[in-house]
Amino acid sequence: MQRTSITLLDFIRLPVEKKPGFGNGVTSGLTTYADDFPDLPLKVSELEATNAALTSGITDAQTGNHVAKAGLITLEKAWDAAFRTTGKYVGGLANGDIVLIEKGGFEPTKTETTTPQVPGAVKNFNAEPEKASGTVTVGCDAADGVKGYLFIAAQNGANITQSGNTIVITVGEIKVFVEVDTHRKIMMHNLTAKTEFNVSMAAFNSAGCGPLSNAQNLLTQ
Repeated sequence: MQRTSITLLDFIRLPVEKKPGFGNGVTSGLTTYADDFPDLPLKVSELEATNAALTSGITDAQTGNHVAKAGLITLEKAWDAAFRTTGKYVGGLANGDIVLIEKGGFEPTKTETTTPQVPGAVKNFNAEPEKASGTVTVGCDAADGVKGYLFIAAQNGANITQSGNTIVITVGEIKVFVEVDTHRKIMMHNLTAKTEFNVSMAAFNSAGCGPLSNAQNLLTQ
């Protein structure tokens, strides 16, 4: 089955350290072929500033400072929003023109449809408490074909089972926190402070939900 090529938005799932390089390619293409891209939703200078801010945020977070790590997540989300908006504009303007999409620094989607596969288990899943009260950082490695992630933080005593795309949580009086996000690493806020949680995650796409990772036990601050 044939379909019209549009901008591939999988760059959103690149590891954060690779996103500035991708952003440089986009701003370079939009500058070189400026006449082909009138009425950009965001000026090239705005995209460059967003890219530069993410680059600085990556450097700051490498120090291990918890405030910088939290700030990097915010900067990455702003970068994702800016370049996703630009990518959709380029794809819409191109109207199937693969060359024009590539001029804008983006990758075109394939013109032949394929049936997506349910994601496998996430790799290198990790959860750790942050210094802020009731805050944990949860994440995994990036993977192809994933559209989003499911995050679960459950207090001890909660029973969590999975049947296909359905997560069944038996809690009684126990609180269970479930969050869905397109990013492979997030901070879960407002969890009960000074409480043990079993934290796990799973990847999903249009084909369904992959298996939950093994839970990691931690104590919030």
